[in-house]
Amino acid sequence: MISNILVIYWISPKLMGLWNSFMIFISYIYIIQMGIINGFSRELPFFFGAKKFNIVNRISSITLLVVNYSTIVSIVASLLLTLYFFLFFEPIYFYSSFVFGLLASIQFYNNYLLSTYRSSDAFDKLTNVFTIQIFFVFITIFLVPLIGYEGNLVRLSIIGLTQLLFLHYYRPLKVKPLWNLKLFKHLFHVGSRLFIFNYVYWLIPTFVRIIILQLGTTLHVGLYSPAIAVNTLMMLLPTTLSQYFYPKMSAQLGKSKSTKAVLEYSFVVMKKMFYILFAITLIGLFSLSFFIKTFLPDYINGIFPAQLAVISGLFSGLGLSLYTALISLKKFKLLSILLLLKALLFYSMIYFFGLKYSLLYGVSIGLLISETLFFAILVSCALINLKKIDVK
Repeated sequence: MISNILVIYWISPKLMGLWNSFMIFISYIYIIQMGIINGFSRELPFFFGAKKFNIVNRISSITLLVVNYSTIVSIVASLLLTLYFFLFFEPIYFYSSFVFGLLASIQFYNNYLLSTYRSSDAFDKLTNVFTIQIFFVFITIFLVPLIGYEGNLVRLSIIGLTQLLFLHYYRPLKVKPLWNLKLFKHLFHVGSRLFIFNYVYWLIPTFVRIIILQLGTTLHVGLYSPAIAVNTLMMLLPTTLSQYFYPKMSAQLGKSKSTKAVLEYSFVVMKKMFYILFAITLIGLFSLSFFIKTFLPDYINGIFPAQLAVISGLFSGLGLSLYTALISLKKFKLLSILLLLKALLFYSMIYFFGLKYSLLYGVSIGLLISETLFFAILVSCALINLKKIDVK
């Protein structure tokens, strides 16, 4: 988070808007995985909990094979994209597209590796990886004031590649890619639906930047960068904890078959997260104005969006634990309804208020209203299901 703030300080809103516009599309690339990683992430801890270790190794092998082919497709597509920008756009677009393609391609294997860290010993190793990554995040920050925007592109490449290297080095499951039609069908059956639910869940918040681009320019996206950075901070704890608690929920389900226990566990996690996120929210609300005016004067028009992003992040972060529980339980019908409501709610609210008020103010208000209402819907659905569900 500190490094992201420094990057915003050193790079102009226009160039930050260019990079954030590229990053909108990174979410769309993962469709070529066909949901296999999502199915793998859910089924691996489930079979660990059920102590079916032979299936663990077999689903790891088939998933690795799919990841290898997905990476090849991504590399080819990225090279074509880079060539297009090289031929028809100025160099800054070419550099950005090259780094975008690199990060998108290596993320397939990164996602697979992250999904394999599921035991207590593996989480200790994962902690080592993140500790090492902190070093590279800070040591490379000096490339930005020295080289500028291009320096940040080099920095992002180094961080992405070193994370890949150490995740591979410490990987807990060392298997070879092997084909198995039966297991592929199983992972696809589970994962394709989970992929759609996770994909749409994380895609919907990008409606803000898409609508800003639709109603404004890349400069407006750049001025919205402090709000993006704030949202990253607010979601840091919930997303990190979900990496730990999601496999715990699935493993518990595989071991005990108690779906009620999973929902109760998610409420416990949410209540504990509330105290930390609420404290961060208060600090952010009272400090952001001073901080941006003092250190990021070029982004002064982004103060109000950043302040509202703090509150939006509070509700988004708290709701993640409940959503994760529903994913672990594979409540597909309920998830379909929830995501349809979320998509309609977010797009309509953000677009409506973006037109009603000045662009950055309006979309920020629309996002806050959307996050608040969706959190209330999530809690209501979880409580209703908690009363209905008992041990299977």
